[in-house]
Amino acid sequence: MEDPVLLAELAAIMGEAPPPKPADPRERLAAQAEAKKREALQQKRAGNTAAAGKALREYKALQAQLDAKAPPAKARAAAPPGDVDLASLLSGAGSDPSSVTVTDADMNDPDLLAELYAVTGGLPTPRASPR
Repeated sequence: MEDPVLLAELAAIMGEAPPPKPADPRERLAAQAEAKKREALQQKRAGNTAAAGKALREYKALQAQLDAKAPPAKARAAAPPGDVDLASLLSGAGSDPSSVTVTDADMNDPDLLAELYAVTGGLPTPRASPR
């Protein structure tokens, strides 16, 4: 069992302390970088410029590693399937507008119409309701 949520629920049911969360490598790197930054400031205030310079170089190297690592997959917010940005879809369709097919159902979809009006800057035109 590797699911931390399930393990925490199981521990709560059994009256045990929840298991510790696995440390995120990004959090660990951020903590190390912050510690080096503080060390560099302390060394500079103490007048030890050589040690301050070394700690600052180490801080910058740790910060570069942190910037290079992508955030964890669960931290990235994925858009719900129904919440799609029309502008991003149209930009991905290429520069040929004839490659986009719009059906009558699309023209009656209020969400799609709102996106179209927002992208084009047009004002909604009243439509007669179909009978």
